[in-house]
Amino acid sequence: MIVNQAKHDRSTVELAGLFQVVSGENDAIRQLDGWVADLRAMQAAKAALSRCTFTELLAAIAFRSANAGSPVR
Repeated sequence: MIVNQAKHDRSTVELAGLFQVVSGENDAIRQLDGWVADLRAMQAAKAALSRCTFTELLAAIAFRSANAGSPVR
């Protein structure tokens, strides 16, 4: 195995910073996976709402207004 030992102009602090950025890769991937799941859930909710009748939508809006601040379960 040949290792390139050419002199580079990177400081120890810069290299440590690069290692820190790279170490966050798994967290970034998990975060992106969560965002994709959130977007899929939003698209499914929008599709479901688009199939509701006007009366159903009015009832849902009234329910949300009456329960503002209360989490829906």
